[in-house]
Amino acid sequence: MKKIIAIAAAAAMLFAASEASAQVIVGAGYVNSTTTSKVSDNKASSDANGFYVGASYNIPLVGGLGLAPGLYYEFLGSSSKKDAGIFSASGTTTEHYLNIPVMVNYSFGLASDCSLFAFAGPTLEYGLASSTKLEASAGGISGEKTVNNYDADKKVLIANADSDAEISFLNFPAKPSFNSTATVYFYQVDEDGFVYELTGEGKIKKSAAKWSEEDGCWVLKTRTLGSYVFSDKALVSEAA
Repeated sequence: MKKIIAIAAAAAMLFAASEASAQVIVGAGYVNSTTTSKVSDNKASSDANGFYVGASYNIPLVGGLGLAPGLYYEFLGSSSKKDAGIFSASGTTTEHYLNIPVMVNYSFGLASDCSLFAFAGPTLEYGLASSTKLEASAGGISGEKTVNNYDADKKVLIANADSDAEISFLNFPAKPSFNSTATVYFYQVDEDGFVYELTGEGKIKKSAAKWSEEDGCWVLKTRTLGSYVFSDKALVSEAA
């Protein structure tokens, strides 16, 4: 889940008809995103698949140089399942993003009506929505629940709206797990800061992470990554 606005470098090459005036470039395609979490000697990864669609407007500047701002919609979906005897649990996550690339391009003329364009530049990416559908069954009894992955963050901010605390989040929606206990290092806050874990529905609890003088950061030993909240001041739970 990419909730916080991020700047990502992107590069692409394509063939297009060459004209002296500005032109619209329509794009659509398949997207595969792999998230790999490596903590100590433990590694976990999750895959998401989807598509993107949108358009850019190429503005010629000088010579073969141009600027192409754009607007694209991106959808990603991923799923996971675990079975343990009579117990079975699965989760399906869907994510929606708005991408705004600003690409600088240069065209190389190949023929009178055809050029090779090279694109490179940053992309502004903003998460529009993210939800996870959880399903579980045990001994013939089953249930399901859909969780808005952004709600918890918003509720924490609302509950602490009167505070001037600097709050940041680190979320692992797929909750990757490791075969053995891993060591996680948090550098988001210093020794006087606070580290919390989101327990769902905007509620928080103090993390089991401990400050390490040797490492100069907060250290957590766990087999499953979740959602974490960091603050320079004590926070209250949404339920408080």
